[in-house]
Parts: sequence; structure tokens; C-alpha cells
Amino acid sequence: MARVVLPLLFVLFLITAASAQIFSRMTESPVVTDGGSSASVSFIDTDNDGDLDLFITNDEETQGNFYYLNDGTGNFSVAAVDTIVETGGHNVGASWGDFDNDGDADCFVARWSNQSNKLYINLGDGTFGRGNVPPVTNSGGYSETGSWADYDNNGWLDLFVTNSAGNNHHNWLYRSNGDGSFNSMLIAPISTDGDDSRSAGWCDFNSDGHSDIFVANENADNDALYVSNGDGTFTRWTGTYPGVDGANNFTSSWGDIDNDGDFDLFVGSYGSQSLLYRNHGGEFQWITGSPVSSDNQQAVGSAFGDYDNDGDLDLLVTNGFAASGNIYRHNYLYDNDGAGNFTRASVEPIEADSGWGFGCAFGDIDGDQDLDLCIARSRNADEDNLLYRNTQTENNGIVLKLRGTSSNKSAIGAVVSCWANGRQIRQVEGQTGYCGQTLDLHFGLGQETTVDSIVVKWPAGSIEVFPNLSASTTYVITQGEGAVSVDERETPMVENQLLLKSFPNPFNASVSLETVLPARGLTKVEIFNTLGQSVATLHDGMAGPGTLALTWQPSGLASGMYLVTATQGQLSDTQSVQFIK
Repeated sequence: MARVVLPLLFVLFLITAASAQIFSRMTESPVVTDGGSSASVSFIDTDNDGDLDLFITNDEETQGNFYYLNDGTGNFSVAAVDTIVETGGHNVGASWGDFDNDGDADCFVARWSNQSNKLYINLGDGTFGRGNVPPVTNSGGYSETGSWADYDNNGWLDLFVTNSAGNNHHNWLYRSNGDGSFNSMLIAPISTDGDDSRSAGWCDFNSDGHSDIFVANENADNDALYVSNGDGTFTRWTGTYPGVDGANNFTSSWGDIDNDGDFDLFVGSYGSQSLLYRNHGGEFQWITGSPVSSDNQQAVGSAFGDYDNDGDLDLLVTNGFAASGNIYRHNYLYDNDGAGNFTRASVEPIEADSGWGFGCAFGDIDGDQDLDLCIARSRNADEDNLLYRNTQTENNGIVLKLRGTSSNKSAIGAVVSCWANGRQIRQVEGQTGYCGQTLDLHFGLGQETTVDSIVVKWPAGSIEVFPNLSASTTYVITQGEGAVSVDERETPMVENQLLLKSFPNPFNASVSLETVLPARGLTKVEIFNTLGQSVATLHDGMAGPGTLALTWQPSGLASGMYLVTATQGQLSDTQSVQFIK
């Protein structure tokens, strides 16, 4: 009997393991049959139709870039011949952002081999023109990648570009002039250090309202963390990690791995162990003994994402390159236990699909509020890329598409807190790892069906609160104009006439609040602190039409800024009030 039972148990194990897989490898898409020496992966809504399109660079002069359009269900087709897929360059990193603030995403492409970089200008319909924007496009050099950010908080995107070779080379910082043109900023030390730099990631890691930047360096150069001084200058972090590693690092990704409200850091190394740092209020602790360090000693790309929608950030690391093209590398996906401890998700097909991994990106390609995945590959300069569809249905999620108005239109630099059985934070980034980017924000919610509040801290410092958003929904949040689900966006809406007024402001003992309501309906007026936590509910019931007059007298609260939010159906308005004891 034992000879019969053991194989049966083994078969049952295989069935169980297969059913537990969340990712399913897609095999019919042109994304996975085009070959190439691919480098960067970007999920971006290039044509403003509400779904994520896909752009992949190629690092061979005879190969053009790949550009695919999404039909809204995660099925991609090759875009018509366009300038952005032109041949003739060693195209490596890409960063997308609306640098001219005209409402669509433009694309910077970094090129190696002493070639000038490219800036492709979106013409408004997902087609592109070649931008002649000196000094960005006539610099020459050995550029690896770039990352957009509004480092001076003036509402226009600036650009940081890494270089890894060349005589007397250094990285480049381009500051926007506010009209679509740029100045090259020679500012010590951020644009004068001569390190061999691979990737760069902007992040306000110390929560002071200014974008700092981490640069991963190779060839035994110490990594560089440039801390913003708040006046357009930067100071290099020295003396402690993450600025003293002296390794051969390619990639870096910021993410709050322990949900404590600040951004931690993963750094992927080639030829030595990778590095994981926990952020403790602006100071870093090197985490030793984690498999994300010991497994990945040929790390090239990385990305954080909650692929199982359980409310914490998981981690993907791609590995590539070898002395011989016959040597394969493995990519690794790691599950987070919620406290920042990782274990390998070996049941997923990602680890078995070996090759030479390069850039990677998570993104919700089919509108079901979970994260799908694309990995670029480059073995022997002709390797099919990987595309995985997320099939999990157990947990809920929410996706946010941010649109700036007074802030840069791409909202790069915005920090978003999601309150639903605890707090999670994300940021809109110009680069999410070496050669990877997604502008949309995703939060896994577990079994939660409603988000208590979404708090958006826009790049220039203004804060908005959006209470009671539904799970399993994709929202467009426009600065100063509210949150609208993608489905509602297609439906004509009654003009938003709900208006909230406060006086006096600032106030000492009490503040008068008037909400002008266009109709009678269920109305809620609530007070939040700047973390998005509700501190008072002033009205929750029927009201309108006309003016709903209320008074708030804070009790037991500290001085500071509070956010008053009034909602009635799909209408809402938020106003900040300053309480001074």
C-alpha cells in the first residue's frame, strides 16, 4: 500500500502547489515573443485612456525600443511605428514624467557609449516627437538611467541622470526653468562627485518635505545618499550606512517594509550580498541575515509591491549577467510577513523562469486592483521578456492615479497614506528601481472593503484627505478637484457645488464651519489630523439643500493643522484649519 500512497500524496502536493500560485506566465502576448536585449520596463498610461501601456528599452543599436498599447484588459498590441521605437542607440534606463505640464507623460531615455540622451515628447495621443531640449539631449556621456522629481517644489519636474563611465564623468542634475527648458546645475556634491553610478531614486526619507536622492554606485565606490538642505543644495550622507558600503551596486528601491510610516531601502549588489536597510525616523539600520541579501549576488533590478494584496510590501529582485551567455540567473520574489521579514515565494513561476533579468515593474494591467508584473531580459542580446498576470482573488486592493495641478502634473514626489486596518504609505516615483517605473499607486487591503481615508501630501506640501473610498476600485485623484473612480469618470457628473468655508482661520477656541449643499442627502463633516486619522465627526446624517452651519471646539488636541472634509454622495470638499492654543 505504501507504494501506492506515496505517489498519490506527491501528486496531491503538486496540485496544491500549483493552485497556490498567484502569478500566471503569459505566453501569447507580443510582449513575450519579441526577443531583444531589453533593459528598462515602464508601465505608463501613455494615451490617457485609463489603462497602463508598456514601454521597454533595448540596449543594442540595431534593436529599437518596444512600445505596446493596452486594450484595457491586459492584452497588448504593438503600437504603430513611432519615433520612440527608433533604432541606433544603446538605450538603457527610462523615466516618464510630464516635464512640460501639458497633461501627458513624456519619456526620457538614457543612452550609453558616449551617445546623447533622448527626450520623447508626448503629442497628446500616445504618439511621440523627438525633443530637442538642450542640455538634456546634447550631453553625450555614458548614462545608465534617469529619474524625474520636483526637487525645488516649484511645480515643474527636474531630472537627475546617472553616468557610470567616461573621462572625468559625473552625474547630471537638470533644473526646469518652468517653461519646458532646463539648466544644467553644477552643484557640489550631487553633480560633481565622480562615482560610477547606476541607479537613482528620489525619496523624502526624513519626512521634512524635501526630496532627497539615493544613488547606487559600482566598482567599490560608496553609495551616495544626498540629503536636501531645502534650498536647492544637497549634503552627502557620510560615516554610516547606507553611505559606506563600497560595493558593486546596480539597483535600489524605496518602500515602507514594516508599515511604520517611513521609507526603508533595498540596494541590489552584483558580486556581493545585497543590502536591506530599515529606516528609523531618518536613521538607517542595516538588516543582516535576510534572504533578500544572501540570495541576490548578481542583482540588476528591483521593485517593491504588494502582489498578494495582504497589506504589506513584498519584494522582487532580478539577477543577470555572467561571463558566459550559457549561465542562467534566477529572479526572486519575496513575501513580507508584515514586519519587514522576507521569505522566498518559490511556489511562484518567477524563480523557475531563469535567464538574464534586467529591469522590472509591477502594475495593474487589467484593472482588477492587483499587481501584474513585467521583467526585461537580455541573455545573448536576444531573449524574450516575461509578463505575468496576477490571478489572486482572495484579497482586495485599491489603485490610485494622481494628477497634480499646482504640483507637477505627474504628481511625482507625492506621498500617500492609506488608512485601512492600519496605515500604509507609497510615493509617486520617477524610478522604482534600476530600469523600472510605474506611476500608479497600489495598496493591498486584505479583507477590508472600505478605506477609512486616503491622505495625499502633494509635492509642494498641501494635504488633502479622501475618506471612505471603496476597495476593489481604481480612482483618479486630481489635486484640488477630488477623487473619482475610473468608472465614474466616464459618466457625466453633476457640477460639484458643495462648498466648505471656515472662519476664523487660524483659530484659538473654536472655528465656525459652513457647508453649502446643492441638494438634500446623507452628509458627513469630519475632522482629520495630517496623518489621516479621524479626530472628530461633526455631522453624520441628512442635510441640505442650503447651508449646514457647525462649530468645532477641539478638546484634548495639540496645536497644528487639521483637515475638515465634507462629503455628500460623490461631492466633497476639504479645507485646512490651523488650531493655535
